[in-house]
Amino acid sequence: MRLVTRFAANSSRASVGAAVEAGAPKGGEPEVWEDYVSAYEDGRFAESARYVRAYPAELPLLGDLLPSITTPVLVMNAEHDELVPPSNGVYLHDRLPNSRLVSFDSGHFPWEQAAAAYGATVARWLSGEHAKVADE
Repeated sequence: MRLVTRFAANSSRASVGAAVEAGAPKGGEPEVWEDYVSAYEDGRFAESARYVRAYPAELPLLGDLLPSITTPVLVMNAEHDELVPPSNGVYLHDRLPNSRLVSFDSGHFPWEQAAAAYGATVARWLSGEHAKVADE
């Protein structure tokens, strides 16, 4: 059975719901929890899992192209991410010539779990930090 088929056969609500609990617990923020969970229904969870599982094979192929990207890039990591290793962000930052790496003391959902720091980081980037990175 293909991986995507196995993921599709499992309940995306249960899988996504468990992951979302850390950032938006169902008991505390039921509307937010439902929004996350419903966004992955109808096969979207299986497709996103396939996409993420392809990273180990695809990132090395893209790695040689990353130094040619001159657009300023804000790379954001979650230090305690249970789903995406912080090394992915470090990999990008090390190869993108005009990048800034910001790590949050959070799990997979820094916009929920470290909202003030996340918002301030995005605000600084949009208020001109991106131009400073390009000038460095």
